[in-house]
Formats: sequence, C-alpha cells, structure tokens
Amino acid sequence: MNTSKIKVLLVDDEPVSRERIRKLLSLDPDILIVGESKNGREALGAIARSAPDVAIIEADMPILGGFGIVSALFPAARPLIIFTSDTTEHAVRAFDVNALDYLIKPVPTDRLHQAMMRARDVLTAPTRLGELQGQCVMGAAQ
Repeated sequence: MNTSKIKVLLVDDEPVSRERIRKLLSLDPDILIVGESKNGREALGAIARSAPDVAIIEADMPILGGFGIVSALFPAARPLIIFTSDTTEHAVRAFDVNALDYLIKPVPTDRLHQAMMRARDVLTAPTRLGELQGQCVMGAAQ
C-alpha cells in the first residue's frame, strides 16, 4: 500500500455501532468505507468482493461472530482485524488470532484513531522497507 486510501469494512449487528464508527472514520480523508455488514455471513461475502485493508468486526455477533469470520478466512485473504465489543471478555483471544486492536464500545474517537494509525503503519511497512532497501542500494552505488 502506498498513498492510497485505507479500505475499511464495518461488521456489526448493531446499526447504531456501525453508524458511530462510520461517522468517526468519515473524519479521516484517507479512509474509504467499502462496505458494511450486519452479520458474519454478509461479512465473508463483502471481504471477498471488496478486499478491504481493514475489517472492524464486532466480536460478539450471533451465529457467525467475529472469531468465526476470522477462522473462515484464508490467511492470505484476511484483512487487518480490529475487534469491537461491549466487554473485555474476548480481548486476549483477539490477540491470539493476531488482531490489530480490540476496542471497547462505545468506541472512543482517540482509540479508533490510534488503531487506524497502527493499521496505516502496518499497511505501509513493506513499502517503507522497499524504499529503504532502494536507498541503501542507490547509496552504495554512489
């Protein structure tokens, strides 16, 4: 990823929670919301269609919850995952599946911003590494 927008998918069975996160993310011009899903089955289809960079997923949804979504995805097709929840109950498990962050609802503006900054750092890391390697090669040639 370079200077393009971060593509985000919102997944939550509560419309109010999706709306809050959508409003907070809309304040950042570098973020593009590529879809919203109200359950895990919709989310799997949306991930396949839109290939988001980041999926913000409610951990406690009925039927196919956040962890079910993550386990159903091939690792190569998995976006960065930020879990949300009303409780801290699943926080440790979230990091066991390599989630980028775990946010407690109602999601505070500053925590969401921090999580998205971390996502930006992760998404741009390969580009920065390549740029640094290119600089080293160019520097050695001079």
